Amino acid sequence: MNKVSPPPSFARPASADVARAQFDALMAAHPDLHYVDAVLADVIGTLRGKRLAIGEAGKLFESGMQIPHSIYLMDAHGEMTNPFGRGIGDGDPDGTAWPIPGTFALVWGDGAPRAQVLMTLRDGQGAADPAEPRAALERVMERFAEIKLTPVCALELEFYLIDRLRDANGAPQPPLDPRSGAREHTASVYGIDDLDRYAAFLASLTNAAKTQNVPVSATSKEYAPGQFEANLRHQSDARMAADHAVFLKQIVKAAARANGFEAAACTSI
Repeated sequence: MNKVSPPPSFARPASADVARAQFDALMAAHPDLHYVDAVLADVIGTLRGKRLAIGEAGKLFESGMQIPHSIYLMDAHGEMTNPFGRGIGDGDPDGTAWPIPGTFALVWGDGAPRAQVLMTLRDGQGAADPAEPRAALERVMERFAEIKLTPVCALELEFYLIDRLRDANGAPQPPLDPRSGAREHTASVYGIDDLDRYAAFLASLTNAAKTQNVPVSATSKEYAPGQFEANLRHQSDARMAADHAVFLKQIVKAAARANGFEAAACTSI
C-alpha cells in the first residue's frame, strides 16, 4: 500500500503506528479482505463512517480520515439538526479521525469479506472532539483515576425481533414463530423453549460475536413477544465495555437479517 504524507497541520498520533501494525497482522491472517470500514459511534450509538477499498486503507494510518465534527450529533434518522450551532451553523468543518488500536475486527455477515476499526476524531492540534462519546467517557474515567478507583462495567442489550412486513397500518409486528409459522403474541420471560425455537438466530448471534470479538456471555428470552436480551462480560476498561455494546447492536441486527427478521430497540442497561 502506498503511504501518504499528512499535511503539517494534522497531529498524527503515535498510536497510528500501533494501529498500522495490528492492521498488517489482520491482513496477513485474512488476505481475502476487500474493504475496511472506518467507523465512529455517535451520541446514540449508531455507527457512521466510510468504507475503504483495502488498497486505500493505508491512508488511515498516515493522514487519517477527514470527516465532519458534526458526525457525532446526528439524530436517530441521520439528520443534522444543528445542535449548539454545530453543522450548518459553523460550516460543518472536517476533523481528522484516526484508528483506535485494539478495535480492529472482522465483520460478520454476507457480502465481500471486510474488517472494521473504530476511529477517534481529532482537531488539528490532536485534541478529541468534545462531543465524541468515547472521549466523554475517558474524561469520566480520569475523574475515577484521581480518586484511585476503576469502574468495572458490563452492559446488556434488550431488543425485539420483528417481522420484516408491517401490519395494515404500517406498524411493526411480532415475528412469526420459526417452528410453527404462527404470529408471536404471548409473553414468555426466560422461556427455554423460546430459545430453542429461535436457535438459528441465536447461533448466528454467537458466531457474529466470536467473529467481531464481542464477548457475549448469555442470552435470554425477555417478557414481550419476540423480545430477547444479550449480556456482555465485565471489563475493567469502561471504554472497551462501551465499544462492545455498540458492536453488539451491529451484530444483533446482522444476525436478525440473516434469519429473515429485523431487530429493533437495541437498548443498553
